[in-house]
Amino acid sequence: MATVSMPLVSPGEIQEAFFDQSGSLKTGPDGQPILKEARQIWEIAPSLPINQLPSVTKLYDLRPLRACVLFAGTSLIGEITVRNLVETFKDDNRFLALTKGQHGTVEQIASAFKDFVSEVYAREIPEASLRPMMEVIISGYSGDCRQPEVWRLSVYYDWNSSKFVCDAKSEIPRGEYNVVFGGQYDVIQRIVKGVDFQSYQSLQLRTQEVLRECMQDVEAELRSTGYEGDMPCLDFSAEKFDLFSKDWAGVTRLFSDIGNLSEQAGIDFVVFLIGVMVKAQEFSTSIPTVGGGIHVALLTKNDGFRWISKEEFTFEGRQIPKYANA
Repeated sequence: MATVSMPLVSPGEIQEAFFDQSGSLKTGPDGQPILKEARQIWEIAPSLPINQLPSVTKLYDLRPLRACVLFAGTSLIGEITVRNLVETFKDDNRFLALTKGQHGTVEQIASAFKDFVSEVYAREIPEASLRPMMEVIISGYSGDCRQPEVWRLSVYYDWNSSKFVCDAKSEIPRGEYNVVFGGQYDVIQRIVKGVDFQSYQSLQLRTQEVLRECMQDVEAELRSTGYEGDMPCLDFSAEKFDLFSKDWAGVTRLFSDIGNLSEQAGIDFVVFLIGVMVKAQEFSTSIPTVGGGIHVALLTKNDGFRWISKEEFTFEGRQIPKYANA
């Protein structure tokens, strides 16, 4: 499923945040209106789905390189689909240069794709603040290396700095193995890590609140006994006060030695995690943004990219493979 989202906010939320009962702008301690720039409205506007396509492929082969790309977020950049984005990238001189001798590294692929995507965004959507978010996971094998690696390309508009960001970073170096998430994955994250990022942040903030309240109670008790000295000033952001700094706080999570999974176990693991995410959204009160068919491929050094899911067109009872290697 491909979901097109936009930052949306109700008039009531704007009124409550910036206007008083009389309809006048609220003012701060300095007597000036608290609404000073449009960015403040954008900051309270959650990203909500406005359109969906039920069957979109977001997983693409980069042959002849032993690499592939997986998209999350928007499926369109202006009028350019992610499929067209990949096909035009494979005709780009930067990609063709990497295919000579097939010794390009995954880092070079990620860097070339980052530059290409950034140019497409600038051309298709000149207004930076209107550019939709996109995540691209780039996976594969560098040159003659027989261990895979994963890079992540993050594309978004940063309202704090008022800048468009298109950044490629190493996600999993060669020799390390893990599960990588993209798009909406809170349920998957809770299964694999025991807590999703939003819950992690909420628990961290609550821990700091408890520590502050405890310090206030201790100070009140000491003052009542006549103590007039200074109270220690604690840095609640220090690692020792991090709720999850020791063995992830012992939360119950699904742990698997990813590096030693067989190919079949890896396939089953992926289908299980995505299936749980899809099912969880079926029973959610929010509009589902994950669904449709599950597309699975296997990428190995020897055989390259192979479709595992059945990728085909159907017509009058006939099934025709979509791709030569499907």
